[in-house]
Amino acid sequence: GFGFISPMWQPRLGYAGTYDKAWRESRMPLLPEDFDPKFFHAAHPDLICPGFLKGDEPVRLTGLTADGSVVFALPGVRPQCRIQVPDEQEQTSVMNMDKLFLDVDEMKLIMVWGATLLLPANVEDAVEITSHLG
Repeated sequence: GFGFISPMWQPRLGYAGTYDKAWRESRMPLLPEDFDPKFFHAAHPDLICPGFLKGDEPVRLTGLTADGSVVFALPGVRPQCRIQVPDEQEQTSVMNMDKLFLDVDEMKLIMVWGATLLLPANVEDAVEITSHLG
């Protein structure tokens, strides 16, 4: 099927890491050292793209609609995000497409973008956190 794999099902659950006494005492609330980002992959492994999609990739969906094939290209956008903290240098990052959802029943495309920036210990100290399409 093409539905989501529950985070409680294997093999996805095996990527979650070890949440034991040592984790609670030394690392909590951070993710465990043995956490694998593959845990965030909710699709079947055959539907996971290695690396990140960039946009502009051609897409062909065959056998998923009564009309036959659906053909289009992903939008070629590259969002960016920025964080500014007083007395610190501004940080910017180009965002990566983390998730791509295709709803053929509704003919909708949802793209989820993410980036990694070093936040201050007290995130409330941030003057501004913004994102925009580049």
